[in-house]
Order: sequence, then structure tokens, then C-alpha cells
Amino acid sequence: MKSETTSALDRRSAMAALATTGAVAAMPAPAAGAADRAAWDAAMARYMVAKAEMHRLPGDAVVLRFIDAEKAMFETRAPDMQAFRWKVERIRENCEHSVLEKEDFDCLLADLQRLGSA
Repeated sequence: MKSETTSALDRRSAMAALATTGAVAAMPAPAAGAADRAAWDAAMARYMVAKAEMHRLPGDAVVLRFIDAEKAMFETRAPDMQAFRWKVERIRENCEHSVLEKEDFDCLLADLQRLGSA
């Protein structure tokens, strides 16, 4: 269980990441590699199916499939700033219901580094 200090730091980190989004949204989007785009599109398709199933089918297994699909989305390289924004919006939505971990930002920071330097 996290301490109140750690939770406050996690919230500050989340807010800092969200504040950065406005600044990076103005960056020109580099051309995505075909492999990045294909991987993103495939992961998004799995996510959308899992999300639809979660809303219409009962059971823990369905929820776990959705969680796995969402995790795969975060682990998939964002091919452009629109995909990066999707990730940040999901984290913002998720932070309303849970405490974020440092690892939650690792994929985002890697995408930001790659997209910002391309």
C-alpha cells in the first residue's frame, strides 16, 4: 500500500505529464513507420473488441481481457502525436480511479522522446 506522500507524488507526476501534453501537441508529427502504425492499429482493434465485450458480457475474465488490451496499448509505440494523446487521456481517466505508478509513465516518456526527436 502506498503512503500518502507517495500518492501525492504520483498525482504531481500525472499532472506534470498532462501539462506537457499541451506543449508537445504543437510539435509537428513525424511520419510513422509502417511497423509502428500496423502494431498500433492491431492493438487498438483488440482494445476496442475487449472494451465492447466488457460492456455487454459479465465476468472477471472479460474485465481481465480489457485490462490486458489496455496495457498492450500503453506498451505499443505511439506512431504519432494523436496516439500519444490517446495514451495521456487514458492515464488521466484512469488516475481518477487509482494511484499511478512510475512505470505507468515509462512508455509515455519513451514515446515523447522518440516523437519529439524525429
